[in-house]
Amino acid sequence: MKDVFHSPDWYRRRVSEDYINPKVKSMLVMDCEDYYDSKATPEELIDLYEERWNSADFMMDNGARINEIHIEEMRLDNQALYKGLILGYGTGEETYLKVIDDIARDMLIGSDKLLVLFIKRIRTEAQKPLQLKKKERAKMMYPSTKGMKGLDEDETLFTWNNPIGDQKDYRKELHYHVCIISVMSAVEERIKMITEEETSTLQKLKSKYTERMNEVSKLFAGDIDEGWVSRWLQIPIREQNNFVSEIEDSVERIKKENESSQSNTDAIEKVKAVLDRNKGASKRLTGFE
Repeated sequence: MKDVFHSPDWYRRRVSEDYINPKVKSMLVMDCEDYYDSKATPEELIDLYEERWNSADFMMDNGARINEIHIEEMRLDNQALYKGLILGYGTGEETYLKVIDDIARDMLIGSDKLLVLFIKRIRTEAQKPLQLKKKERAKMMYPSTKGMKGLDEDETLFTWNNPIGDQKDYRKELHYHVCIISVMSAVEERIKMITEEETSTLQKLKSKYTERMNEVSKLFAGDIDEGWVSRWLQIPIREQNNFVSEIEDSVERIKKENESSQSNTDAIEKVKAVLDRNKGASKRLTGFE
């Protein structure tokens, strides 16, 4: 029995009235099998395939594969729902999960643009109402506020209304730090999760190629041309292999550097300790009012 590529919904998301990618069409034609009509438009082919998809025989023959397709396509097309299924979250957390996922994927390509954006947005929200004119008048009374209280304002992280700080400022800043640290901790864990997911996918595919390479190698009697170069990659296959070792060394170095830094568990526990102050006492952290 031929393997099934995708669901009818997957094809619908990738077909327009006047265009269908040739590779997508090829898969659609194969998925249609006996339901295929050479005179049908791509959209009509999808309808025909849906008839096959919903047939009792198809469901009986491909039940396991249908479940796999649902998970695969959810992972590609609906990350929030996919994580909801994998992590056990409901739809109420979709916005938060999407933000975490977007930041994580942005950082995986070497960018902190989204992280910086959300830090700025949340800081602006947490600082409200920010009464700068009132603060400037207060600064005239206190030309130098350094050391006046146990903690000085750090405007690189958060801006107070009172130059020397007060309970309102402390409350807003504390809420902000709990929120941002939780976001960064979640992003860190999501990066690990994405890495594991993508590594698993890569390893499965790599295993197929490795097995095939070994089979061909047993039959090939000549020498390997170590200088063979793909014009798309620009380096010989020998250097490609050496480059893997260099990356492995870099990974180990980065791991050691990260081990000397604060662990994510430490950060999470410190946030939890702040939140747990509420237990058995008057509740101080009730939300971003």
